[in-house]
Amino acid sequence: MRFDELQELLSRKGFQKYESAMLGVIEGYPVMITKAANSSSQASITYSIDGKVTRKVMKALSKLGYAGLGKNSVKVNFSLKDKKFEEKYDNATTKVVKALQELGIMPQTACPICGSSECDSYALMGEGYQPVHAKCVKNYQVGIKEKTEKNELSGNYFTGLIGALLGGVVGSVPNILSILWANKIYAVLFALIPLCTYYGYKLLRGKLNKVCVVITMLVSIIAVFFIEFAVTVMMVVDQFGFTIQESFTTCLDMMKTPEAFKEVFFNSDSITSFIFVIIGIIITWSQISTTNHSIVSSAEEISKTLTPNLNYVDSYVATEEKVNEI
Repeated sequence: MRFDELQELLSRKGFQKYESAMLGVIEGYPVMITKAANSSSQASITYSIDGKVTRKVMKALSKLGYAGLGKNSVKVNFSLKDKKFEEKYDNATTKVVKALQELGIMPQTACPICGSSECDSYALMGEGYQPVHAKCVKNYQVGIKEKTEKNELSGNYFTGLIGALLGGVVGSVPNILSILWANKIYAVLFALIPLCTYYGYKLLRGKLNKVCVVITMLVSIIAVFFIEFAVTVMMVVDQFGFTIQESFTTCLDMMKTPEAFKEVFFNSDSITSFIFVIIGIIITWSQISTTNHSIVSSAEEISKTLTPNLNYVDSYVATEEKVNEI
């Protein structure tokens, strides 16, 4: 069975389609069903739950296709190959729900926004399909919009740039230490540079738009020059017994000659560092490309998945009426 056939089956069972995901409720558990990330022949069910997932729970679910967990969710994979798919799907979900109940893992009941229960709706938020209050979602969206509008008005490129430079320095430190102490370059550490640069820009209230993304990438690349220079300074200290200040001054004078500049910044190690920081930018792109526009869009997307909880229909309708009056 193909995933589109699964979607048709779930639609008949009352599930809501959002992009490629199917959203619904199984025996009280809000679930999100998607294609499995690592297999085209499998689908994943993400159950939103209350309670801590222990090793005992993971062990019990391992026989049922356990594929991972989140803060308030557990993911189970199942095969799409079987021809008697509907029967297998019902059987698989029944077994998982039974296992969760026997282990004391109940459906999530608290709204992720306010933390209270008696939710009148469901919505796709964070790591899965979760119970929410419709009013909380509306208030959350209003708050996000106000916050981003404030940033657009009061955000400052200069302070943001200072924050980005400071963040770039912080993100460079682990790389410098790994080169000096382990004499190795670890690609994963270079992912810290764009992340720290972005959050430094954000922390010092830089304006979150496309300029932020450009500054983050440029400062991340500049950080490689900082790393190579810092390593050279420390090596001179170690080999010649200079103080850090003397070494800094000496290296700075050396950089005035094209030969020394090329040897320090365009050797095989520095080229590898440039490649790794570009890979780091790619790895962290979903975070460092976050702008006011994308933040507002993400908040607005939540409303598209907002569905009334049939146990609290009256509350949902009353909330909708109040929101529409505002």
